Amino acid sequence: MLGEPAPGEQIVSLRDPGSYLDQTYPGARVGDRYFRGSGSSQAAAVASGGIALLLQKRPTLTPDQVKALLKSTATALPGGVGELNLAAAVKAATPATVQSAGTAAGVGSLESARGSNHVVHDNQQLVGEFDIFGGFNSAVWAQAARNGTSWNGGVWMGRRMAGDGWTGTSWASRTWAPAAWAGESWADEAWYDDTWSGHYWSGGTWSGHYWSGHYWSSSTWSAKRWK
Repeated sequence: MLGEPAPGEQIVSLRDPGSYLDQTYPGARVGDRYFRGSGSSQAAAVASGGIALLLQKRPTLTPDQVKALLKSTATALPGGVGELNLAAAVKAATPATVQSAGTAAGVGSLESARGSNHVVHDNQQLVGEFDIFGGFNSAVWAQAARNGTSWNGGVWMGRRMAGDGWTGTSWASRTWAPAAWAGESWADEAWYDDTWSGHYWSGGTWSGHYWSGHYWSSSTWSAKRWK
């Protein structure tokens, strides 16, 4: 990402044969195994890993201090950008840095957050102040989040997301509780069960015969067990 101390352009990573990007941009393939992308996803991973290592060494750093350290110690590159330099960041003195930006209120526009990217289903774009379940009011959600009421068991803002083993912050049990998608829609386009093919999870077990609960049914890998 330009302006940030992590790689952000023309990053080579593993190719996903047959994927949308692989088929749409065949010129981005590097040999048969790799693919050259725009880089933002890889940049996020590199930056996150660097921050984790920095905090492992200096766990008392604040988010503002971490940002200041990474930016001030980055190796300068042409164009006014920098490259992550963890060795320098670890050795640098802790800055007395506090950002002046105000605390986010969570009442912004959902559509504005999407930028130019929109989910498309059957040629119908998801646009405006809507999520896949219908209308979304950010002010109502922000207030519920502050009050700790946005989640009620497995229901988020009145919409079933998971079984009631979900408490809003963690799973209360290690099994999948019953929770069904009710065919909710956006722009009169519904999600149906036949969209999903293959096998299903049932309770805590896989419907195939080789995985049960938390264990492989055999302690070894063999032609009989792996297909």
